[in-house]
Amino acid sequence: MNKVDLINEVFLLENEIGIVLPFSEDEDAFLGEISLDASPKEALHFKVEISRTYPLSDSEISVRFYLNPNIGVAHVNLDGSVCIHTPQHHDFEVRLKNEIKFLKKWRDKYYLKQDSNERYDYLNTQYSDASCFLFTDVAHQFHSGEFGEFKFSVFSDHSIHEKNITAHQAYILEIGRHKCNWADRVHRIQASGGFYVFIEDEPVKSPYRIVTDWVELEPYLPDDFLKILYNYKNRPLKLHKLMILIGYFIPGTNENKECHWQAISVVNNEIPVYGRKIGPKQYESSCYDYPINWNKTLNSGYERFFGRGCLSPKFTDKKILIIGVGAVGSGLATILVRSGVRHLGISDYDAIEPGNVCRSEYFLTESQLPKTIALAQHLQAISPFVDVHIKNRISKKDYGEFGSGTKAMLEEYDLVMDCSSDNEISYFIDRLQVSSEVVNISISNEAREMVLVTGRNITEAKKVIFDSLKETDPQLIYEGTGCWSPTFKASYFDIQSHLNLVVQNMNHQMETLGKMRTTVIKREIVGNNITLSTIDY
Repeated sequence: MNKVDLINEVFLLENEIGIVLPFSEDEDAFLGEISLDASPKEALHFKVEISRTYPLSDSEISVRFYLNPNIGVAHVNLDGSVCIHTPQHHDFEVRLKNEIKFLKKWRDKYYLKQDSNERYDYLNTQYSDASCFLFTDVAHQFHSGEFGEFKFSVFSDHSIHEKNITAHQAYILEIGRHKCNWADRVHRIQASGGFYVFIEDEPVKSPYRIVTDWVELEPYLPDDFLKILYNYKNRPLKLHKLMILIGYFIPGTNENKECHWQAISVVNNEIPVYGRKIGPKQYESSCYDYPINWNKTLNSGYERFFGRGCLSPKFTDKKILIIGVGAVGSGLATILVRSGVRHLGISDYDAIEPGNVCRSEYFLTESQLPKTIALAQHLQAISPFVDVHIKNRISKKDYGEFGSGTKAMLEEYDLVMDCSSDNEISYFIDRLQVSSEVVNISISNEAREMVLVTGRNITEAKKVIFDSLKETDPQLIYEGTGCWSPTFKASYFDIQSHLNLVVQNMNHQMETLGKMRTTVIKREIVGNNITLSTIDY
């Protein structure tokens, strides 16, 4: 039986379903129309599109049931297709029957029972371009009818050549005079302005369907806000494009309501607001029929940004200094920032060489740049919640009577992580007896072990551990033909595998013990497998 006949037969034999238009095949899909009984309500009518690749999915969706007409039901996409996701299956008939089963479940839950979603469903919105505005928490409770000015800063522009457009990515910095909770350095980016209004309720024309025209939006907007738009429109000097934020409450992740923002862009000479006279010296502002250009917004608050994986607050809330940002230190810094650390200092004296690139967090194009400057740029490009401070190198000239300045600098941090592989720096820090927690992280040749040492006499403890490792005649690397100091052998993936386990172990110890313990991460070859194990001291 060919696929068209099989599709028609499956739908024909299915209870509660009638074929309105038999399925046929075109060059892209199998197309047909069905009705689905929904007693005691009216039957639902669907246009059905089945991918030619079926039962394999095309763009994550294998079958699209387009509700005709779109009557405003939960879990319906912007194009009118029902939002259902069925388990993958290689058998054509089995999977198609599953699609129908899930369609009936959708009907029962969202059309007949009109159940509310377990989780909030954002309004489906057609965006005017690929730009995106990121917002985060604000220490202010907005109220209905509140409006004013907001600030935003564009932090990246990307050209999407196949669409011939430029995608702007922007931070929303302030709403009113209330700062968004980004890192301090984000607020130093050059800002532009626009207007905001908080309307409390979702701007919808029917359930789950956002307004698409200014006439539909007008009932949600305070009269005084419309007057501001009208007056702005008539200013002689203004920006080419005006950005407007629309705020409203949505259900939060707990019992509290969450403030959500939608963005609108409008060319200034096309602001669809006009004034009309309603009495002697009395005017009111109204909107005329004009499509809304919605722009994408994303709630990128700290809990959302790191919601897929974050270290313990006992770790991320600390101010951390990393000394030495070579292969180990730069990798550690990257892991920490991707895991939610907010306050990070980095210290190193060295510049990037081409040989560093293969196992560090640097690029060849950054050769001869100071490692600290390049790394700070990388880390700040990862997280809008981290402030990275470049600190002076730990100078051995400060040893003795001049050590007080270095000690004060180290004690600005709760946790000092020495990744310098310099035993003299380790000894110097031991002698300073700083109040900060200090850990030393170093790696053996060929990355057989990574050693984390804590305490007040790190230099001696590290020597004892490395002596016990009994490394015989290590084959170090001498780059070129010079006689300068050699470096250790270890690949990027060797170092990263150790670092990942080190950070996991530190995080676990922070949560369970409230402090870190001296630990060795050991790599061993057992038969045909490589194992990593931890040894606590």
